[in-house]
Order: sequence, then structure tokens, then C-alpha cells
Amino acid sequence: MRLLSRRRLSLIAVALGGACAHPVPPPHTAMMAINPPPPHVEPPPLALVPADVARTGLAATFVIPSLDRSLSTGVALVKQASPLPLDAAGVRDMLLGQAGLPPEVARHLDLGAPIAGAVVVSDRAPSQLAAFSFAVRSPSDLAGLLGTLGRTVSRRGDAFQIENAAGDRGWFLPVGTVVVFADTDEALVRAGNLAVEARRETKDDLSLVLYPEMLARAAGTGLDVALDALRRTLEERAAAGGSPLGPGGTRQVRLLVDYLGEVVSAELALDLDAGRGASVVARLRPKGGSKLEALAREAATIAVDPALRREAAASGDAGLVLTSAYGSATLEQLARARGEMSGLSGDAAKPRAIAGAGRLLDALAAGLTGQFSMIGRVQPAVSSELIFPARDAAGAARIEAALLASDKESLSAVLRALSQSEGLDAKALKILTAGRESLGQARVIHARLGFSPPGPRNTTVQKLLGTSGMDAFLAVVGGDRLALTMGSGAKARMAEIAGAGRVRKTGSVVAGRSSVAPVAPVVADAIAAAGPRSLFYFLDLRQVVSLAMLVGEDPRLRALSGTMRTPMPLLGGAAGDALGQSLRLDLTIPPTFFSGVGGVVQAAMMMRN
Repeated sequence: MRLLSRRRLSLIAVALGGACAHPVPPPHTAMMAINPPPPHVEPPPLALVPADVARTGLAATFVIPSLDRSLSTGVALVKQASPLPLDAAGVRDMLLGQAGLPPEVARHLDLGAPIAGAVVVSDRAPSQLAAFSFAVRSPSDLAGLLGTLGRTVSRRGDAFQIENAAGDRGWFLPVGTVVVFADTDEALVRAGNLAVEARRETKDDLSLVLYPEMLARAAGTGLDVALDALRRTLEERAAAGGSPLGPGGTRQVRLLVDYLGEVVSAELALDLDAGRGASVVARLRPKGGSKLEALAREAATIAVDPALRREAAASGDAGLVLTSAYGSATLEQLARARGEMSGLSGDAAKPRAIAGAGRLLDALAAGLTGQFSMIGRVQPAVSSELIFPARDAAGAARIEAALLASDKESLSAVLRALSQSEGLDAKALKILTAGRESLGQARVIHARLGFSPPGPRNTTVQKLLGTSGMDAFLAVVGGDRLALTMGSGAKARMAEIAGAGRVRKTGSVVAGRSSVAPVAPVVADAIAAAGPRSLFYFLDLRQVVSLAMLVGEDPRLRALSGTMRTPMPLLGGAAGDALGQSLRLDLTIPPTFFSGVGGVVQAAMMMRN
């Protein structure tokens, strides 16, 4: 073995000494020295998806054109019912506080400009992505706003991620004086442009547009599946509550659910006006060729019959006004009742009575338009008047002949058929007596109705409905209408209606008496506001609430019912268009309603003290 030279030994010693002075780095450190970390790369700026592309997944939008205007009007209406010292600024700060925002935020926001939002459906989780847009007063307010909201934790191009004091984070993207906001960057990208697009001026104080197909998809299901589940839920809840819907109720539930499945889009709007009150409006756009489209095409209107207005003037008030131009609904009800007649043949009903009932139902179905108008009240006792226009004089004559040929048994058969066709208890309402009478020149059927409501007997209910039954009068009046009066004073009201003479389409009366008599102001205002609605209703909630208090067992509520003197009117209805492109449903709460509620609240507080 060759020995190492002295020179080589010296070199080795130097190398070993250096190694001892500087240890060999561990493997991972050595690797980092070989492969240094890549330089920091800023994430790319956020770019909003174009509106045309994002709109394919649109599920809902909303817009508040001016929060300042809406708050001022809303507070003015509520103050009529509440003695509390409310003002728009205080309500605004309360709303900001509930949203987790400090009141200082309002100094930077332009609350007179639209606030809008949009929800889109994503194929990735989360399935619903929402973005919102609002405006600042000026570009210089942007920094102040973001500073008030919290601290900036991230930035991608012009978009800022802000974290508030509670640890919640959100993305904000300025577009001029408009700011787009979303919880996540994906929501900002997918729904941001639609949130900006939703900003528009509208007469509504709030407009919410829903797209049922996409909403169902956002819930992870299909629209048909969701509607089937809704249908089952409604029917099961009704049965569990001890009030099964029965055939009639089940049919109505299914029809309603079917209509929901035929809606392409539904706009829900809130309108506030200090002079007219608050209105809630639904504008439905039906699918082509659907039953809902056919319903929307029924754009005919019907006014309150002049004879009923005359009668309302005589009574001075009304708790309910109802008109319907949807004649098909009434005629279908008569057809269903006619189909029940065969089921009555095996019971105690006499064949002659069944035959007479069939002739009357046939005459009604063939001779009536199905349209009607009604006025009713529950105080001081239950009473109502209905008028059904006839198709022509021949149809009216056929109805009159069949009606006057009816007796107690045949009318009872008609009542039972109507009850069974709608799934109602046929034993709850019965005809005690029936016969022909004369009121002046009018020939009428006078029947007395008996009630057997389920549950324990209530003396107040008996008093309202009549302890010995309720009077009902039916007659063809003017040669062109079928009239029905019920309840307290039914005979006098039928004489008034029958004595009014034949009413021409112009509204005048042949006998020379004016058919447009003044009624109570709140009722007159409601009738005047009916407008071109296919369905119109007016309800004085005061009468309904007072009745509920009277039939209750609490003496304090009964005493409070006597203080309800100010009307609490609600009115609204439905209107379509000849093309079937839209169906409008509305409910209006006039200022008088708020005043009436305020009177009840003050009376209740006084009684409590």
C-alpha cells in the first residue's frame, strides 16, 4: 500500500479542519439552496363575468331605487298607527346596526341612489352566489367607507377584501361611484355584473324578481319535484291540524301549485305612498300555452252592481265588497254540483226533488255568465247581498221558472250537491223552510237556513247567525240578474234591490231613480279604486277583528271590540291582459288602516293601564 505524501496529508488535515469548523448543512437546507422558493406572484385581478353569460344562471334580482324615500314614506305611514317617536334617520341607523354596520357608514353612502342585488346558480359549491351593489356619495368617499367597514386583508386588482371587527370578510369592487359587494371572490365574479345591471329607477319602493326554475335548481332539485313536495306538505298539514281539505280544498291546493309551476318569472313589489298607503304587488309572467296564461287572458272586468251600491248607501257601511269577472270558476262549480246529483239518488232525497234540483242547476249553468258582485257585513249581524248577471233575457226567464218551481226538498238537494262537490260538511248547513213569496211585483223564494257548526255551541255565534235560522231570499230582478240576500234585514234589502228597476249598462235606472247613490266614504273610496280588475275585493278588517273578539271568551277582548270605530280597510284584486302575458295580483293598505290600528293600540294600552 502506497503511503500518502506529506503534502497530501497536509491538504486532508486542512479540509477536515474546515469541515469541523463549518458543519455540513441538513438535507432540506441543502435542497433549498439548490432549489430556491419561487418569487411571490400577485393573484390576477378579479374580472366580472359578462352579464349576458351570467344571466343564464340568474335566480333572483332585487332593487330599492331610493332607501331614503322609502324610509321617509314608510315612517310617515307607521306613525299614523304608533305613538312612538320614529324618524327615518333613526330607522336607517337601526337597520344598519342589525346588518352589523356602524352608523358612520351612512355618511359615505348615497341612499338616494338604487341598492340592488342578484343571485345566480353555480354548478360548484356553494350553489347560490349573491352580489350586491350600492353607491357612495363621491369617489372620495370610497376610502372612508372601506376604512369604516374594517381592515383590508387582501387585494386583487381594484377589488378589496375587507375584514370587520367580528372577523367576517367580504369583497368590494368600486366601479365609479358604484360599489359591488359579495362574500366571496367567486360570487363577486359570477353575480357582480348582474347586481350592477339590476340598478334601475322604478316607481316601486322595492322590486324582487324570482325565477322559479333556477331557484329550484339552487336548492338542489327540480321544479316539479319541489312542487310535489309542497303539495304534499300543504295537504298533510291540513290533515294534521284536524281540518282535512276535502275534495274542494284539495282541488284548490293542487290548482295553486300547478299555477306556481307555470310561472316563468314572478316580480314582487312594494309601493309606499303617504296619500294612498302601502301596496304589495305580484306580477306573474306565465309560460306559453299554460293554464295560468289562459287565466291571465281573462281580462274582463265587472263593477259593483248599481243596485248593491244603492243598498250599501241605505245601510251606510259595508264590511266586504267583492266582484269577480272569472265566470268560468262559478260555472265549473255549478257543473261539479250537477255531477253530484247522481250520488243523491240512493239516499232519502225524493226523485222529484232531485229532478227539480237538476233543472235549477242546468238553468243556472246555461243562463248565468258566472260573474258576480257582492256586498256583505258581519256587524251588527251577518248579512250579504249577491247579484249574478244573466247571459240574456231568455236565460234569466229560464232561471226564474226553475227557481220558482223549487221547494224545500229540491233546494236542499242543490245545497247538498254544492257542499259535496266542494268537500264541505253537508250537515253543517240545511234548509229549514222554503216557499214562494211576493215582494211588490217581484216573485221571490224565501228560505230559512239552519246552521250546525262543529264544536261547542257559542251564544254569540248563534246570535250573529240567528238562533232560529237565517233568512235568504232569491229572485230574478230587472229581467237580467239573479239576486240573493241573506241575514239580518234580507227581506228589506231584496225589496230595495227588486224595486230598483231594470238597470241599463249606462248605470241609470228605468224608474228614474239614480243607481249611483253615495255610500260610506271608506267604501266609496274602495269602489272607486277598483279600476280595471278582473277580481276586486274590499275588506274592513275592523269588522272581522271585532267579530273575533266578540265570539271569544275573554271579557277584555269583548270590551275592546266596542272601541273599534275607525275602519281598517284592505283592498286589492287581480288583473290580466288580453294577450295572457302577465297576471297582476295586488293588496293595498290605505292610510285609514294605519289610523284604525293606532286607535285599537291606544285603546288597548288604556285598558291595560
